[in-house]
Amino acid sequence: MGDVKSSLTDLERFSLLVACLCHDIDHRGTTNAFQLQSKTPLAQLYSSEGSVLERHHFAQTVTILGMDECNIFEQLTRQQYQQVLDNIREIILATDIAAHLRKVDRIQAMVESKLFSKFKIFLKIIHVLVGFDKDSIDHHYLLMCLLMTASDLSDQSKDFKNSKGIAENIYKEFFSQGDLEKQMGNRPIEMMDRERACVPKIQLEFMDTVALPVFRYISDLLPALHETYDSLMINRACWQSLDCILQEEGLPSGGLDYLKDIDLEQKVLDRVGDRGLAWKEEYARKDGNKEATAPTNPSNSTKSSVTSKSSQDTAPDDKPCSSKSLR
Repeated sequence: MGDVKSSLTDLERFSLLVACLCHDIDHRGTTNAFQLQSKTPLAQLYSSEGSVLERHHFAQTVTILGMDECNIFEQLTRQQYQQVLDNIREIILATDIAAHLRKVDRIQAMVESKLFSKFKIFLKIIHVLVGFDKDSIDHHYLLMCLLMTASDLSDQSKDFKNSKGIAENIYKEFFSQGDLEKQMGNRPIEMMDRERACVPKIQLEFMDTVALPVFRYISDLLPALHETYDSLMINRACWQSLDCILQEEGLPSGGLDYLKDIDLEQKVLDRVGDRGLAWKEEYARKDGNKEATAPTNPSNSTKSSVTSKSSQDTAPDDKPCSSKSLR
């Protein structure tokens, strides 16, 4: 596979761009699980189809595109227009992590067919599928979905200071939902509960279960993105280092105040340092061919957290912190 431009059609790339711009239009600041549990008007509209909020985002997108001053697709034929809308719908639905996890096996099969085909070509057995198949409708669909998911999770690849700042904003939203659930007499899950959530541990779980596999798949297909995958690995080392420091110094891990602590941030960066790259290499060696496991309750999946542990992309240093951790 060369690059996105040579792999997707012009209309597919245009669809992907619009879907990226519109994928969270009129977001309600709560999860699909909350929408269903609260029996909101959106849940009543879309609950039978699943991905309640994502279907609402698509409906809002179609409404905007239907306005005369916003109809950027007006020059397309009827068939092209319908294809673009179908693409946008599927790409926006791909931002539901529960939906993504249901596609992981197919994505992994596409990626591994590429890697295996290199070995087969080396053996001069040329009749084997060579990874991404431009003639496969399913491969086009999977690649667009994977690119969208990677874009949606791109905050995980920023430098630790910015990634941590984005996480703080996301958890503010989660905790607000948790407060609403408590007011309704319900017990929120741990990551939504400001009194129980430990952000570093939840971030590590999310990266291992969702984000790292996504960027590993996309970097296998597009080697130029290996640097982005490396950035995630360094961020994972930072979150793990933060978790260790909180334990070692007996600092409270609840709430969000410590995420604003500049001195604590510097301790994390000093501890990881150049060793983050070495840690990444050790992680890659031990990665093997592990398979992703979907959460036991996918409806609780969110864009930036998960509720269950997967064996995939589990790092070698995942053990209780000690004086030697990341030192």
